[in-house]
Amino acid sequence: MNELLIDLGNSRLKYAEVQNGVVLRAFAVNHGDGDWRNILARGLADLARPERVRVAAVAHELVTQAALASIQEIWPGIALTRVTAETHAGALRSAVNEPKRLGVDRFLTALVAAKTTRDTLIIGCGTALTADFVDASGLHHGGWIAPGPETMRAAVLARAARVHWLREGKVQDFATNTENALESGAWHATAGFAERAIRTAEAQCAGNLQVWLHGGGAETLAGLLIQPVTLQRDLVFQGLLLLDR
Repeated sequence: MNELLIDLGNSRLKYAEVQNGVVLRAFAVNHGDGDWRNILARGLADLARPERVRVAAVAHELVTQAALASIQEIWPGIALTRVTAETHAGALRSAVNEPKRLGVDRFLTALVAAKTTRDTLIIGCGTALTADFVDASGLHHGGWIAPGPETMRAAVLARAARVHWLREGKVQDFATNTENALESGAWHATAGFAERAIRTAEAQCAGNLQVWLHGGGAETLAGLLIQPVTLQRDLVFQGLLLLDR
């Protein structure tokens, strides 16, 4: 089957062309850009018409509806499905009290982890920071949500009248100017979130914990951690593909 998978996050829209369960190629569009719908339309127009489109969306509903409209304009009558979180799927069972309110991205990444039959901590680093623990039996214990590093920085700039961003900052042990202090504070706070999540998950398993990082900031975060971690790309796409198996 030829299909298109859409991962519509808080900042970016990623789409993947899939043939018989294999991702052939993937693309990304920043939907904060004013011309993002035209960029998306041009990209989709270069693809063969898929048999179906499946969408995992956590973006604002206005953005989601705009993306769906663009898809339907390119391919009128296309079979289009919006995926939502479920209590049970594949090897995954959820302990979350309100599974329908669980972000579909977190649900899909937990689904991938459950298939490994290993204790797994999944840390997402993007607009939001997320941590989700899935044990070796496939039980999703739940997780945490916090602001991502860019969101932290933006919050300080919005609320602190005398803090200004005049140039790019960089991460230092102890920063010597405002921009570096903001960048360092946000990223060290992110690393602290990850390290605390790892310790909390380790306390609930037999010592064979695997830690996955994903999202736009995953590589930077990995460089700040002393614990062994694995960078995972396209986890949401992997989860969407598992729903068919």
